[in-house]
Amino acid sequence: DPDFNHYPNGNEGSGTDEIHFHISVIDYEGLASASAFVFYQSVPPKWLSEMFQLSSAPIDTFKNMYYSEGNYPILVGSDAIYNIPISASIISTKPEIKVNPNPANSFVNVTSNNTDILKVEVYSADGEKHFCTQKTLNQHNTTITLPDAQGFYFLRIYTNEGIITDKILKAE
Repeated sequence: DPDFNHYPNGNEGSGTDEIHFHISVIDYEGLASASAFVFYQSVPPKWLSEMFQLSSAPIDTFKNMYYSEGNYPILVGSDAIYNIPISASIISTKPEIKVNPNPANSFVNVTSNNTDILKVEVYSADGEKHFCTQKTLNQHNTTITLPDAQGFYFLRIYTNEGIITDKILKAE
């Protein structure tokens, strides 16, 4: 990792790191989840093995403190996102879908000029499904009522040409 513990100017000592993962989802359609765990360990044991082969009052004192406090990593933070809808199907001609207003207050209009809207699903940012149209729409526009809670929502719009996922912000 070339940027580990470095400031953007290249100087060492930031105490931070950014990790980026790129996961191929070509032709995957479904829900995805991701978890991250952050551990702290003052010094890994392998870094001390050479020093611990020696013996002196300061080394022995440090060695006793090190082993008495535990030489294992400690979980200091974690986070996760669950059930994020993913649709990575390759569509030869992208349907022209418009969702407005965005940000929205209580509803959004989903419109298309060139394809039928078959179904619309609404997911919250944590992946919970809040709404799904009950029947096949087969129309070029529909109005979707949003959940009461503010936040980001994903609309999964099914058309006769493919599936589009669009993000909207529910304001007040």
